[in-house]
Amino acid sequence: MGLGYILANRRYETRLKPIFISLLFVVISLLWFYFSDQFIVGNTHSIHLFLDYSIDTDFVYAIIASLGLYFLINNNNNTLNGVIKSLAYHKEQLDIIVTAVQHADESILITDLEGQLKWANDKYYEVTGFTREESIDKPIPYAINKEQNEQFYKDMESQVQNGIPWKGILVNKKKNGQLYHESLSFAPVKNSDGQIYRYITVFRDITVEHKNRELIKHSLKEKEALLTEIHHRVKNNLATVTGLIDLQLIQTDEVPLINLLSNIQVRIKSIALVHEKLYQDYLFSEIRLDTYLEDLTKNIDDIFTNLGLPVYMNKNISCLLDIEPILIDMNKAVPFGLLATELITNAYKHAFPNNQKGHIHITLKKQNDDMYYFKVKDNGVGIVDDSLLDQPHTTGFQLIQTLSNQLQAKWQVDLKNGFGVTFKFDFKHFRKPNRTETQNQLKLL
Repeated sequence: MGLGYILANRRYETRLKPIFISLLFVVISLLWFYFSDQFIVGNTHSIHLFLDYSIDTDFVYAIIASLGLYFLINNNNNTLNGVIKSLAYHKEQLDIIVTAVQHADESILITDLEGQLKWANDKYYEVTGFTREESIDKPIPYAINKEQNEQFYKDMESQVQNGIPWKGILVNKKKNGQLYHESLSFAPVKNSDGQIYRYITVFRDITVEHKNRELIKHSLKEKEALLTEIHHRVKNNLATVTGLIDLQLIQTDEVPLINLLSNIQVRIKSIALVHEKLYQDYLFSEIRLDTYLEDLTKNIDDIFTNLGLPVYMNKNISCLLDIEPILIDMNKAVPFGLLATELITNAYKHAFPNNQKGHIHITLKKQNDDMYYFKVKDNGVGIVDDSLLDQPHTTGFQLIQTLSNQLQAKWQVDLKNGFGVTFKFDFKHFRKPNRTETQNQLKLL
């Protein structure tokens, strides 16, 4: 194979010169026939052709035999040249593969069915510190610990014996006893009969990456703890403010002041709820609007129920939520929470006078790829004079306009069978949580 490779690379071809060999065969044959005939009975082998011309039959035989020999050698030459070129090509490809494997950044090993090392590239010896003499025809060393016990390796081998490659991260030991992390792939090699006769192992030393990953995890945990503490303190500080408002509400009987303070209190609570959701859900940059609005409506109902005013004490108002699991960016969560608070509290205050029973329907859904809509609609008394909408002088209406501008929302009023406002958001601060985030939320709940 080596000779064929050299010949092919030098653009030589095996040529046995069939024409010269055939002529030489004729000469040798004639000499042989001549001397053998002379020795035995004399040259009597001849045939008569036309015009009484005769020719020696030995010469005919020699010519026919030499022609057969010529075609045989020429055909074999072509076949042999094809084989040599094929061997040379495959030898060249094999050398390329061996060179690539030998200089790979990963350690590559070939073992027999008993786990004894048959071949390894230079990287393996560099990483582990073993020499070839210490490794070839010997079992590959492996580390035993709590996770990588004997059963662990038996399960790994059983999987590969069934023709399924194994991939994972292991802790192994070098020649000097130093432990290191390796990203390993373990796969079977089958022969032409489909039988496994070798194993190939490829691994990479990821000790540095593993340490860096652990440092990043530790740093992230510290930052999460810090963010949790910040949001928790903000929420507590806002709770302190609402507690002070509660004290003030207890000390006053003036209905206008109670309404004013309750408005302030419910707005502060909507902001506090944003920070509470941020640290409870461990998202820190987004909050789930479905759970947020559920808690917000409960807070609003509790505030108005506990105000002590006869106008709210006997009200039977229910909030019906039709909200998809949607995440909103933290920067937009506070204005959205204030907007929802303003709309719901307005419904509590004005939609159901004289202890009228009713409900407030709150909807938040994705309308298309770039559009979400948010609607708060009650079935209360509505607005008798719709001209008031053209001249909104109340703080609530001014706040709604300001917040809708911050959210880049277009809004329209619905005066049929009550009062409602629909907002359409044409921005990408909303998104649907993926399956992992949804599962994590369910665990927290």
